[in-house]
Amino acid sequence: MIFICYDNEAYMNTGIQRSSTTPQRSWTTTTTIGEKSRGKRQAPKNMPLIMLAHDALYVATASLGHMEDYIHKLKKAKEAARDGLAYIHLFTPCPTGWRSPSNLGIKLSRLAVETRYFPLWEAENE
Repeated sequence: MIFICYDNEAYMNTGIQRSSTTPQRSWTTTTTIGEKSRGKRQAPKNMPLIMLAHDALYVATASLGHMEDYIHKLKKAKEAARDGLAYIHLFTPCPTGWRSPSNLGIKLSRLAVETRYFPLWEAENE
C-alpha cells in the first residue's frame, strides 16, 4: 500500500481548521489570535518521521514544486509497496487558507523547499 498524505498544514476542506501538522503559532479558524494566544500552541507532528519509526518500508517527502522528484519517489514507493507500506508526505499550499493567490502555489511550494522550511528527503527501512 502507498499512503500519500496531502499536507496543506490544516483541514482546509472543512473551513481552515488546525490539524496535527499545522505549524506552531499559525492562525486557523479554530485557533485564537490576540492578547491571550498567538495561534496554535503545539509544535506540528512530523508525520514522515513517525511513519519511519513505525517501520514503513519507504518514507519520503515531496512537493508539487518539484514534480520530477515526486515522480521518482512515487516509483520507489510503488516498488516498496510490494512488500509493505510506503508513505509519501506531499507538501502543497492552500490558496484560501494561506491567503495567497492561487497562481503562486508552485512558487510557494518551491520556496518552502529552497528555504528548508520543507526539506525533501527519502528513507528506506530494511
